[in-house]
Parts: sequence; C-alpha cells; structure tokens
Amino acid sequence: MRKLYQRCEKIIDIIQGKDTFSRHSTESLWVALND
Repeated sequence: MRKLYQRCEKIIDIIQGKDTFSRHSTESLWVALND
C-alpha cells in the first residue's frame, strides 16, 4: 500500500512537471506500473 502511494506521488510530480528527468521518470513509471 505504501509503495502504491509513493507511485501516485511520482505520477503527480511528473504531471506537474516537478521532475527534472521527466522523460526518464516516465519510462521508469511505465516499468513500475507494468512490474
């Protein structure tokens, strides 16, 4: 449950453009979601 919450935070950060490595993070996000 905690891991899922952190995942949601990461999604929000990407959407809001806070992540400076957005391209890499988006790829990492897909990997995480499909894990």
